[in-house]
Amino acid sequence: MLRILLVIVLMGWLALPVAALTLKPGNSAVREVTLPVPPGVAVQLVQESLRVWPRGELLKTRYEDRDPAGPHWIVKGLSRTNFFKFEDDIEVDITADPGDAGVSHLRLVSVGRQGEYDFGGNDRNLKELLKTLEGLRDRS
Repeated sequence: MLRILLVIVLMGWLALPVAALTLKPGNSAVREVTLPVPPGVAVQLVQESLRVWPRGELLKTRYEDRDPAGPHWIVKGLSRTNFFKFEDDIEVDITADPGDAGVSHLRLVSVGRQGEYDFGGNDRNLKELLKTLEGLRDRS
């Protein structure tokens, strides 16, 4: 009888974190920034940032010119957590400023592949990626 009671209590205790995860949905983060560089340079900076960032990986880059808002580049990457190696998809959409060809607008999105809540991991991804990008931009 004591064993059954212990199992019931233990199962309830283990289920608590799972219930807490379902109360706060959100496994993504979005940031928008403006860089004082032309879009071609911004694309190169984002690509290089994904290559040198320790948790990042560059997957592909594509150019789209069919959008009515204007041409833009999409850089796709991946981030892995250090310990569990959870993967998050990273996408950076780069467009030129309509009034100034020397300015780029970046929309960065990080989305987790596992789970319903990221404990701030996707926002951290974008902060680290932007810090890496700014470091590269300052060096050039």
